[in-house]
Amino acid sequence: MDGLIDSKIDEGSVLIEANSNVVGHHLKAKKRPLIDVTVGAKRKRIVGIDENECETADHSRKVTVGQPYCVDKSDWDSSCVVPSIAKSDWDSSCVASSIAKSDSSSSYVVSSVASTILGVKLTLTSIESSEYGQNISPLVVEFASETNGRLHVKAYDPNNARWEVPASVSPIPTPPSVAPTSPQFTYQYAQVGQPFFFKVIRKSTSEVLFSTAGTSLQFADQYLELSTTLPTNYNIYGLGEHVRPLRITPGSSLTLWSLDIQHPVDINLYGSHPFYLDLRPSGDAHGVFLRNCNGMDVKTDTNLLTYKIIGGILDFYFMLGPEPEAVVQQYHEIIGRPHMPPYWSLGWHQCRYGYPNIQAVEEVVAKYSANKIPLDTMWTDIDYMDAYKDFTLDPVNYPTSQVQSFVSDLHSKGMRYGLVCYTRVAKTQVSKGLVCFTRVAKTRVSKGLVCFTRVAKTRVSKGLVCFTRVAKTRVSKGLVCFTRVAKTWVSKGLVCYTRVAKTRVSKGLVCCTRFAKTRVSKGLVCFTRVAKTRVSKGLVCYTRVAKTRVSKGLVCYTRVAKTWVSKGLVCYTRVAKTWVSKGLVCFTMVAKTWDESSNILVGNVWPGPCAFPDFLNPATTPYWQTQIASHVNGCFQIAKFRSNFVDVDGLWIDMNEASNFSNDTTDTLNGTAKALPEANDPQEIHAAADGHPLQNGHSHRGHSKGTGARCAQFSPNDPPYAINNSGSKAALNTKTLDMTAVHYQGVLEYNCKNLYGHTEAMATHTALENIIGKRSFVLSRSTWPGSGAYTAHWTGDNNSTYEDMHYSIPGMLSFQLFGIPHVGADIGGFEGAATEELCSRWTQLGAFYPFARNHNGLGQPPQEPYVWSSVAAITRDVLAIRYSILPYYYTLFYKAHRPISPGNAPAATVVRPLFFEFPTDPKTYDIDQQFLIGGGLLISPVLKQGATSVSAYFPAGKWYDWYSHEVVSSAGGETKELPTPIDHIQIQVRGGTVIPLQCPALTTAASRSNSFSLLVALDTAGNATGDLYLDDGESLSMSQHTFIAYQATCSNLTATVTDTGYAANCPPLTRVTIIGVDGTPSHVELNGAAIDFKFNPATSELVLPSLDVKMSMQFAITWA
Repeated sequence: MDGLIDSKIDEGSVLIEANSNVVGHHLKAKKRPLIDVTVGAKRKRIVGIDENECETADHSRKVTVGQPYCVDKSDWDSSCVVPSIAKSDWDSSCVASSIAKSDSSSSYVVSSVASTILGVKLTLTSIESSEYGQNISPLVVEFASETNGRLHVKAYDPNNARWEVPASVSPIPTPPSVAPTSPQFTYQYAQVGQPFFFKVIRKSTSEVLFSTAGTSLQFADQYLELSTTLPTNYNIYGLGEHVRPLRITPGSSLTLWSLDIQHPVDINLYGSHPFYLDLRPSGDAHGVFLRNCNGMDVKTDTNLLTYKIIGGILDFYFMLGPEPEAVVQQYHEIIGRPHMPPYWSLGWHQCRYGYPNIQAVEEVVAKYSANKIPLDTMWTDIDYMDAYKDFTLDPVNYPTSQVQSFVSDLHSKGMRYGLVCYTRVAKTQVSKGLVCFTRVAKTRVSKGLVCFTRVAKTRVSKGLVCFTRVAKTRVSKGLVCFTRVAKTWVSKGLVCYTRVAKTRVSKGLVCCTRFAKTRVSKGLVCFTRVAKTRVSKGLVCYTRVAKTRVSKGLVCYTRVAKTWVSKGLVCYTRVAKTWVSKGLVCFTMVAKTWDESSNILVGNVWPGPCAFPDFLNPATTPYWQTQIASHVNGCFQIAKFRSNFVDVDGLWIDMNEASNFSNDTTDTLNGTAKALPEANDPQEIHAAADGHPLQNGHSHRGHSKGTGARCAQFSPNDPPYAINNSGSKAALNTKTLDMTAVHYQGVLEYNCKNLYGHTEAMATHTALENIIGKRSFVLSRSTWPGSGAYTAHWTGDNNSTYEDMHYSIPGMLSFQLFGIPHVGADIGGFEGAATEELCSRWTQLGAFYPFARNHNGLGQPPQEPYVWSSVAAITRDVLAIRYSILPYYYTLFYKAHRPISPGNAPAATVVRPLFFEFPTDPKTYDIDQQFLIGGGLLISPVLKQGATSVSAYFPAGKWYDWYSHEVVSSAGGETKELPTPIDHIQIQVRGGTVIPLQCPALTTAASRSNSFSLLVALDTAGNATGDLYLDDGESLSMSQHTFIAYQATCSNLTATVTDTGYAANCPPLTRVTIIGVDGTPSHVELNGAAIDFKFNPATSELVLPSLDVKMSMQFAITWA
């Protein structure tokens, strides 16, 4: 039934629940609208016969709009069945108020329903076309109850395989052999003959969580649309990656399309994460994951959320929670648990783009040391490379021997070294082992299409690159020529194309006849002018190319009259954007970016012409490992330019959207050496895949804008629906690869673009762990669901502004939902000049990011913390806190990493929005200027210039000041204005928490050798809990570890130790501080023996200062 159904209409609804018996009566088989029926104070909806009437189950009562009763059975036959309506609902008080014709506008009706082991399978038939192409028919929708808390709903084409995210890239949960016995959900769906809809309902409350009723499903080749109704004042989070507030509000348009762009608000960024969490006022939450990596817009309205997708299938997972934390953990079970980071990666990191040489890097490390500022990892940006080529060192500014000496010195001091690595390989680096995107196959040339043709090898070897639109017979003769010009025009001796003599080619000139000698002598490659009168006749007219363009080495032609192009002739051009935007057919010379020796696609990035490894190809991972190995330990030195190596500890993979500098949309190939032509025969696109079937889901389907008809053309770069790329509906190939680039097994870039960074992270993670034999540290800019199993993330090229400092918090919190907990922003900002005050405040905040790195851009003023003495002092203080809580942080990462198991303590996110811990407190729903580390530490930074206080919200519970241990709030649900001078950040400890601590040092290596302590913050009932995970911080196998659970009550604290495999290697517990103690203790005992203690009655603080407890020992501390 295609009507607006909400939770107020559940009881007595005609909608049938899953696995319920179908009780029905027959209606005439046609599209049926819905009737709003008022029964007392309740509103119900039933199917109408026509625009004025409906009838009851026993056919005895018919209701006309505005009238109670009448009977007319002439419209009934046996062609359709719908559920019955209770007779009790029909009496003289029942009036059909209106029939909503718009509710019957569904594009699909249900043609069959069949039971399956885990649920039900519906077959749908299309009854109308989409605005963006003909809907696929039939369509299958399967419902599968996979766990008690997870429902899987998948819509797909049963007759033609469409592109889906491969299981090799993103895990697919294994369905159970039998349905779960106690699902938290039920679902409803349309029956045979009804317009399609489905609803997901929380069984315990009967609350509708997801409902497509009243909306229209669209499933065309390049356009999929599905909507769900939402409650008023909904609370939605997720759907990244964007710079924006944490909570998604009505009127949002969220584009998911990975893009190399500098941090604009509300515009698609580097990653794509089609997951959202929906929190209801009851405190119950659920999650929705769409397993689709194609480009999409997700739009929100007052009571509606709509997906608009340009490919793939609809593959939904619903997670029932009901706590927000439980929803996220259920989601991570689907996409993959987050990676367990090496301990050193939780320390402080330093980098900038613009360290000119290795001496400058050495100076930075020395100044950190001289200022006693902790530093664990030093990074170098692209500056270290030879001509910006991956896996190389600049022989002048970063000579191998000096870099090796520097890294060796870092390691001797317990520090680490990391390098940036871009997702491209310079053309000069391409070896025979490189697996890259494929250009169009030779078979296409023989069909005479408008495309770049391969020429004889002898000609190519001389650097001559030509385009042609010639008959096959001409190509077979080995002629290299251009498009034909009218014979009468050529016969008059006017400007035309001609074969160039070998002697001319040897000089590098590509030119035409009738050049003035003086112009040729200047080295210009151009054509003479033709009189304007000739142009008006539609003849070809070439104008002179500006010298500045020639000086760049471009061999190009200028704008040709539209009348000539409109005749379908090929023209060569590099023209203004406004001209290309008119849809004219034009190409550009690519002599500098063509690889003549193979089918490698080439783009333009830092080194110039670059190839892009195809990480969908299984052969690429060992290739990538070979390249990385040359940097890490030199064990695979197979090429001359890779003969040098550096013992790096981590890799930072940047610009892996993938970025391409050829972003001028006049260049329809966008810097690539080969791409499929616009709007070409889809069979030709298939032929481009070297014989592999294209697994892109398009088969032979194309599109036709606005007509609703299926046509024979498929347009990857210009799909019928334009997602709001870059905030301006920019072309899909803007600043990236062409959408027609071909990956392994014929997969088009159009389908898999959003996976590029994810697949590179997978390959890099695997390579590092294979080479080093320890846990990897990978830092990736572009991500997709499941990337957290392989990589950390930083939020990209932000700005040195207070606004961007604030936005770093919702960005960090969103990535906790997305399963990438190891995340942070460039502290101080990447672009712009960071002031002393901004650097102070951002360092205070950034010290509590899971990934903490100071980083800024080329040409910007230095912003290392030692640049200002005040910032140096603030950094020392705040990093002392960070390094002291690293055992707590590391334990949280362990709890995020380990799988959900009955034998384990509950899994947990690392940092959290306040509503995670207080889901029934509506005041927490919008808070994104504060955050929690675990459930126990509340961080409230200053985010405004010149501010010396913070307005901090304290939910229910007891909150202690980190520094003084005094109670800050115990009333619950109150906002306080707290004085916060420039050298201070607000940190509160939540009552009920045990925080494990370790004495800080200047590196994590040194701090791991220091003694442990515990901070026990009792809640109002006198209780607290906490835990601690210990291991060596780097081993791939985490079997040798220790886990300790702490529990405190009003008068005792116990430690229960399990898995003691690592505790013997740990320093001891030497101090315990208990705050919130009720009364003054007279004695304290450890395992029955009296011990020394101190008590401060002003703060109710009990301190045990002189302990020497092995971490492997279980203990009980009591006080009275």
